[in-house]
Amino acid sequence: HEYAVALAGQTLVAIAQPLVLTAITPMAARYLPSEDRPKGIAVASASTFGGMIVAFLLSTSVSLGHVLVVDAVVALVTVVVLAVVLRTPPPFAPESPAGGRADFVRAWRNPVIRRMCLLVPIPFGAFTALTTWAQPLLKPAGVTQDDAGILLLVNVAAGVIGCAVLPD
Repeated sequence: HEYAVALAGQTLVAIAQPLVLTAITPMAARYLPSEDRPKGIAVASASTFGGMIVAFLLSTSVSLGHVLVVDAVVALVTVVVLAVVLRTPPPFAPESPAGGRADFVRAWRNPVIRRMCLLVPIPFGAFTALTTWAQPLLKPAGVTQDDAGILLLVNVAAGVIGCAVLPD
């Protein structure tokens, strides 16, 4: 029964994750004045990692079933808050609508953007693999599930701290 619930939850998360991650910038553009948008985007992006840290902490201290209940409650509260907040029309209209191919070509001409598009999947894929497979890969070495969770927690926390304190 716990596996079916976990599978259903992970499937919903897999569907929702790209929607949530790509909503950060447009939401900031519509609900924050231009001078506050970078901070809003940074806080919203950091909150995704904050959620991971909370999940790792929960997973080392309570059962999977309890973690899923906490996750479900947080998700429901978030849906209700968003439903109330988003009833108010956004105070800021986007500067210009998405331009499709022309905007893509303009962005692709920027060498920094091209480099990022080519290089970012490598560390992102490694991070995803690490967070997904660390526990089963470390189990034969005698590392408990709780200890693996703590290692993942430290890994994510170090990354968040590094991003906050290291210069661009």
